Amino acid sequence: MTQSEAFGIPFRSARKALCLVTLTSLLGAGMPPSTAYSQTLTDDSFEDFRAGTLDASGQNIYVSRDGKVRTIHRFDYDLDGYIDLLLPQTHDTYSNIPPVACAIGRDRRIMRTELAVRGATQAVAADLDRDGYQDLVFCPNYNGTQHPRDFLSIAYGGPDGWPAARTRAGLPVHGAASIAVADMDHDGWPDIVALNGKAWTSGQAPGEIIRVFWGGEKGYIHTRSRDFSLPGASALHAADLDADGYSDLVLLRNDMVLVFRKILRDAQDPASTARHIPIPKARGNTLSIGDVDNDRISDLIVGSADGDLLLFSGSKNDPAPTPSILKGVRATQAFITCYPTSRQAMRWAAR
Repeated sequence: MTQSEAFGIPFRSARKALCLVTLTSLLGAGMPPSTAYSQTLTDDSFEDFRAGTLDASGQNIYVSRDGKVRTIHRFDYDLDGYIDLLLPQTHDTYSNIPPVACAIGRDRRIMRTELAVRGATQAVAADLDRDGYQDLVFCPNYNGTQHPRDFLSIAYGGPDGWPAARTRAGLPVHGAASIAVADMDHDGWPDIVALNGKAWTSGQAPGEIIRVFWGGEKGYIHTRSRDFSLPGASALHAADLDADGYSDLVLLRNDMVLVFRKILRDAQDPASTARHIPIPKARGNTLSIGDVDNDRISDLIVGSADGDLLLFSGSKNDPAPTPSILKGVRATQAFITCYPTSRQAMRWAAR
């Protein structure tokens, strides 16, 4: 019996368990292995097993109905007398939980439907194909065990909801953190914009990559897109900030907010034509958009690491360059909600 057999195969008697202690003790005392291995004890009967008392080796064995001693876990997988290491791996999608669509019926019952999407961190609703039904665009979630490259999913809506037959996932992104939908080239078709991680392929400028998938009558394809770089970009939203009927693209960096009114397909550097709104002390860390002052024009709310909440009021010209500051609000995320009983219908809340 080798030392590996002593540790890998449970003993069937008290004397074999004692033999393990003896072997271990002799080896620990520095005696030659040949001397330690000279002892051999053999007990094969079930009665011999019953007469003994097992220690830790008994955690891996059981006695079957037919009286045989069997192992629970196997350590020597190739039967060569040595313990093998088993490293289980998983390739399932347990961390990619499907999004769920919920609706409340007239009887107040909640109807729940899982969508055919492999996990998502964000969903944006828009009528992408202009058929009168809201479609859903999903930003994929990253679980840390796969490559950052993934795909945006689109579930096209209809009178029957968002079935799997109308769900597609073919728009590649790389470490996508956020998505937005806006008609950036003003051709009448919504475009999909994704905030990706840092540049990952040749030809891309350094920094976070903004990828625009152009919309059209034939839908979206991965080759009809363009990339541009915006180092330090951390948040992405779309809203009509100047009341011109088109949604503007809003990107946050810690030192400024960039507002893109329009992005041309052949523009060399879209960031150079964007409006830059500086953030005091360059401490911006969260971005929200909504009509705070109830003038039907979206406003910008920026949370800062200094504990100040910055409000850039929207107008028909552009958002105000100088923000209103509410001190003492350490907001990691801001929400804008409606209070029907208040004359000022829109208010903000932060946490």
